[in-house]
Amino acid sequence: MGLNVNYSMDNPAEQPTLKLVIPFESEYEASVAYNTLVVDKEPKRNQCNKELHCEKNNLILTLTAPEPRQLRMSSNSFFDHLALVRKTIDEFSIKAPKQQKLSS
Repeated sequence: MGLNVNYSMDNPAEQPTLKLVIPFESEYEASVAYNTLVVDKEPKRNQCNKELHCEKNNLILTLTAPEPRQLRMSSNSFFDHLALVRKTIDEFSIKAPKQQKLSS
């Protein structure tokens, strides 16, 4: 699995932001990961904002936090969950369900 990371603190007035583009082998695997990870809300106390969506076979995460420390904690938690999702997909060979042809 490849990973593209964009971390920005160019403007001190802006909050630290981390954008990840996580490629999967298929759109189906990306949607499985999305549906699994989207339910994990950020705790109120860490004040991070997490945006997660799919674009084709890529899972895209944008994390924004008031401080770099909070961004680090939130990204570490996300990576732990992502590693578990990836391991589960690999372990159970989760593939897209086969489309059934409708007979007429």
